[in-house]
Amino acid sequence: MEIAQEKLYGHRVALPQVASALLFARERPPALLLAPEERLKRYRDLAAFGAPVYVNPGLEALEERALFVMSYEEALSPFPEDPEAWRLVLEVGRAYSREGLLERLFKMGYARDEEVRVLGEVLEVGEVRLEFFGEELERLLVSGEERRRHVLLPKPGKAEGFTSQKVLHFPGPLYLDTPALAPKELWPLLAGRPLVALGGGVELPSLELGARPLPPYRGSLKALEKDLARWLKEGKRVHLFAGHARTLEYLKRRLAPFSPLVLERYPGPKGRLSLLPGAFEGGVEWGEEVLLTEALVFATGAVRARVRLGEGLSDPGALSPGDFLIHPEHGIGQYLGLETREVLGVRRDYLVLRYRGEGRLYLPVEGLPLLKRHPGTTDDPPELSSLGKGEWQRAKEKARKDVEELAARLLVLHAKRKATPGRAFPALPEWDPLVEAGFPHELTPDQRQALEEVLRDLESPHPMDRLVSGDVGFGKTEVALRAAHRVVGHGAQVAFLVPTTLLAEQHGRTFRERFRGLPVRVEVLSRFTPPKEEEAILKDLKEGRVDIVIGTHRLLQPDVAFKDLGLLIVDEEHRFGVAQKERIRELKENVDTLYLSATPIPRTLYSALVGLKDLSSIKTPPPGRKPIKTYLAPFDPLLVREAILGELERGGKAFYVHHRVASIEARRRYLEDLVPEARIGVVHGQMPEGLIEETMVLFAEGAYDVLLATTIIEAGLDVPEAGTILI
Repeated sequence: MEIAQEKLYGHRVALPQVASALLFARERPPALLLAPEERLKRYRDLAAFGAPVYVNPGLEALEERALFVMSYEEALSPFPEDPEAWRLVLEVGRAYSREGLLERLFKMGYARDEEVRVLGEVLEVGEVRLEFFGEELERLLVSGEERRRHVLLPKPGKAEGFTSQKVLHFPGPLYLDTPALAPKELWPLLAGRPLVALGGGVELPSLELGARPLPPYRGSLKALEKDLARWLKEGKRVHLFAGHARTLEYLKRRLAPFSPLVLERYPGPKGRLSLLPGAFEGGVEWGEEVLLTEALVFATGAVRARVRLGEGLSDPGALSPGDFLIHPEHGIGQYLGLETREVLGVRRDYLVLRYRGEGRLYLPVEGLPLLKRHPGTTDDPPELSSLGKGEWQRAKEKARKDVEELAARLLVLHAKRKATPGRAFPALPEWDPLVEAGFPHELTPDQRQALEEVLRDLESPHPMDRLVSGDVGFGKTEVALRAAHRVVGHGAQVAFLVPTTLLAEQHGRTFRERFRGLPVRVEVLSRFTPPKEEEAILKDLKEGRVDIVIGTHRLLQPDVAFKDLGLLIVDEEHRFGVAQKERIRELKENVDTLYLSATPIPRTLYSALVGLKDLSSIKTPPPGRKPIKTYLAPFDPLLVREAILGELERGGKAFYVHHRVASIEARRRYLEDLVPEARIGVVHGQMPEGLIEETMVLFAEGAYDVLLATTIIEAGLDVPEAGTILI
């Protein structure tokens, strides 16, 4: 493929993304490519084409002769009119006036004594250390690493005097990815620059480059192998880019008959298959070259979207015909589309909503914020409301009365419990610190507050009834463990009720490890407990020789008796059935009770919110813990593949929840084709219980990378390495 870059200027070309990336990589630097934010990551690997590249560059990159890639938003971001005044180039061997240097630093936003420290012949600016001999810079260290040169930038957040836009300061030819999405305020800033449009949406003549886009293989490696054999026989250069190191290794093994070369940079030799790193999209046959990508081989590359439910809407373009919406007065309707109507001589746009019985509501577009999305889909549609019959109002009134009745019942129960005398467990200065020393981390502020509230309840003469709510991994178990330690210190027993055998075993290991060396006996009652051992535990529990017992619903059986039960801990109450909850109520009548939940049931949460049950909320993640991100999107094989491989490459695991037992094996085969690098285990409710637990244990221990399951896994499984769940 030989194309003079100058012939491209002023034209629009339509190419798969990997070919567009190659086209830009062949540009003589400096050059600039602008793209929508969501497509930016597809250009981060331009170095695979041998091109020096900066993504969303800043002041430090101004003097580089490289290829620059920016999002449209970044291109419009504030930038100094005189960039050189805002970047300080430090070079060993150059002379600097001490006063002039300090003046520049203060102008760039650095504060004396806080970020700038003068220590004789040494000047420290944050992580940068400058050692002078007179006025000559003799030594330069950045974060402890010695350098010959460093560009110091303004303090983050310092934008005084930034009156220009970034795109104006990065010269060279300009490439626009998906120009139809470029903001209109960007276009005046591009006047006079050589321009290449990679896609439609701009009035430029199109240019045919003779490239043939390739259809996706949808995971069919046999079809790929057939095409590879043909291309290599024809002497073509074939390049296959993969965005994951694990995929490169897999393809190297799978395509071994083709003797693939694993290269760091393009191009490979003629008549050979080359595997290269790069998260590009699409595929193309272009003259003597073939460019393939992981996305082309394994997935369809469907469009992704994110939808937020339960919020007021603001953009009619975000709606699609068939969406279910909730109107505050008329209830649930189905959106049919926009319609222009003339009413009283005024033409305006209306949103059309269909209700039961073919009723229609025409809502002016200005009323869009009144509507909220309903989570129903065309596969699982909600029941539509009827217009003009007051049905929605009656439904809301009934819900209000039901809540009031529930509140009244809970209030009576709560008052009765408050009147019941309990047992106080005051602080034990010599005992309490013994278990704290075994915690390898600092408590987060929310953890500390929750613990203080729980211990304060234990010191009260009234029975505790507290819910500790917090996300998975935020430290609820540590709060429960320290509460149990306090109660055991007073000679009372603790029962820790969990929904699954696996959780019982995991909590058992945690408690035994933390109480090692202390006079505290921890036992576990579960299906894994041998009959003779179970019999001995029950006997010792009744006689008071077991301090803490952790178990599933087995703890609720009539043959389980305690000598002196002081604390009941219930993990994820909503996982237990009605009969089991009644037994819990019998146990806790005059016993301190602590509930732990990441997703409390509405009744439990309501009790906490209105004050009938005390609530402690742990919202602060542990240090280094990243917040959970939730996305709602149409099914996209590429998204599934990237999510799973992303987990595998960081050493993690993933859950995949499938809704039907009947088709779960077909889904397993589909995932094995889509992500052949992953080992996949399967569990569902129709499997023998022992096999379910065995598979879950194997997943937790690393025998599987992905656990494909029905909603059975919501019963509880603690796998810290699992960072992704696909539903």
